[in-house]
Formats: sequence, C-alpha cells, structure tokens
Amino acid sequence: MKNLKKRVSIITPIYNEEKNINICYQQVINQSYENIEWVVIDDGSTDSSLELLEDLALNNSSKNIDIKVISQNNKGAALARKNGILNASGEYCSILDCDDLLSPDSITLAVNEIIDNDEIDIVCFNVNYITDSTITSKFNYSHTSWPISGTVAFGSTIDSWGLSGWFFFKKEVMLRAIDSYDNQSGNNINDDEILTRLCFYHSRYVTLCDGTYGYVNNSSSTTKKVNCNYYKVLNTALFLHRFIKTNTPEYNKLNDKHLVSVMWGILYRILLWNKKISNFDLWVVLLDKTSKELSFNQLLKNKNTGSVVKYLIIKAFLLSRC
Repeated sequence: MKNLKKRVSIITPIYNEEKNINICYQQVINQSYENIEWVVIDDGSTDSSLELLEDLALNNSSKNIDIKVISQNNKGAALARKNGILNASGEYCSILDCDDLLSPDSITLAVNEIIDNDEIDIVCFNVNYITDSTITSKFNYSHTSWPISGTVAFGSTIDSWGLSGWFFFKKEVMLRAIDSYDNQSGNNINDDEILTRLCFYHSRYVTLCDGTYGYVNNSSSTTKKVNCNYYKVLNTALFLHRFIKTNTPEYNKLNDKHLVSVMWGILYRILLWNKKISNFDLWVVLLDKTSKELSFNQLLKNKNTGSVVKYLIIKAFLLSRC
C-alpha cells in the first residue's frame, strides 16, 4: 500500500466565478486522495464569489479536505496563484482553475509517481480541451519516453509548448522558480508561463501520469479581447531571452526564434488593433527595445529564414515610425 499521507495543496485563483465555485469544489472533494488542502484566492471579485467561498469553508462537510480562503485586491491570476502557493501548507501542489476539470484519481496518481522516484519533481497530467462539455482535442506531448530531465523539459517549452503547463509539483520547485524570476511589479503579461518554464528548469526530473486535466474553453475569456496592455508580453519574453543566454546557451537558436515570434505577434496586433488602442507609442517603444536584443548576423547564422524575414519586416516597420 502506497503512503498517501503527504499533504497536497490544490491552488485555485478566483475572479467573479460565482457560477463555477461549487463545481470546482466538487472537483476537489471527489479526489481519491485523502489529505488535500484547497487554497482558494479571491482576486478582488465584484460578485458573490468571496461570500460563497467563505460559506463553503465554514460548512465544508468533507473529511478529506481543508479549505483555506485568501482575499486580495485584484492583481491578476498569475499573482493570485503565486499568493496561493506561498500560503500553501502542502509539500506538493497543483493548480486547478475554477472552470476546469480534474479526474478523481489525478492527485493520487501524481503522488504515486513521486513516491516511486523521489527525484521526480514535476508530474504532468494528460490534458483534454473541452468546449460545450465535449472533448475537442488533446494535448500532444513532444516526448514519449519518461521521465525526462528538467533541462530537457525546459528546452521543450522555449519556442513551442512540448509539455503542458498543467502539472503536479513539489512546492520547493515552484519556490525556486519564484525566487529566480526578478519581476517584482506583477505588471507583465504571461508571468505564469515564465514560472511554468522556470519550474521545469529547476526540476531534476519530469514525468507523465495517467491523471487527466480538463481545460474548459471559455468563450468570454479576456485573452480573446483587445488588450491595450498586451505589449507587456515583451517584458516576459525579454526576461526569458536573457535567462536562456545566461543559463542554457545550448538553446540559443530556439531562444532567438522565440523572441522574434513574440515580436511578430506584437506587430500583428499593432496592425490589427491600431484603431482601437490609443497607447501604441508604448507598444512601439518596447518593440524597438526588444529588437535591439537580437543580432541580425546571429539570426543569419541560425539559418532560420522565417525568423530573418520577420525580423527585417519588424525593423522596417520601426524605421517607418521614426
């Protein structure tokens, strides 16, 4: 019989999720694992989310889980997750967004992987993408042989996501990732993706279990709308670019390709949203700063024609704005 006594903290950020809170609560209490702390962070909700959470905590009838409710001013999901992790008492953690799903055996299966091999620091879940209660696709991992080293896992997330960001992890790994990320303002875009990559980097080994995470497509998600602050994704891209150059230079080709791709996405949105956003001067200034991070000669040596062409178009656009 495997030892299932280690405490696990499931972290859930909440913002105006009054319709989903009870469903998420059921996802947690239906877990077969018997020592779970549900850490729920209300990120300044303006609906009745906080009241519902406090009522659940007060009247929780499950003997297998404890509920910890944290209230903060609205700071965004990334900082809410970070706050939850810092306040979690579990040695192991997992993120569960409020409108997503987690198969009942997921936590047990993930813990078993670590018990079998203590050098494993992260356990990935199978991921289903769900729209209107129907599985529309599944995440395809770029690896078929497990476990893999943390460095290999990190490299698999630089220019494309070969590993899913929905995983189970040792808390100490996330704390190392947080410590190595020097963004203090929380005013960037994709901070959560940087922390995911850094978790892989700081892991000894990563594996995959048979548990399933269900990512539910939300048609009203703010990521699908015009976002005047989206240009700040360049700040996180710059951090990643510099981190890789210093710590894993073997990935420099992928690193340069990724930075060009992010810049290209910014240029696309400048052209697409130019009549809807008034702060494009800030977009252009940061795009210009980012472009100077790259060496054109090095891009040529990388022999990636697509990156070279995109970079030249970006520089031509920037020159036209001078």
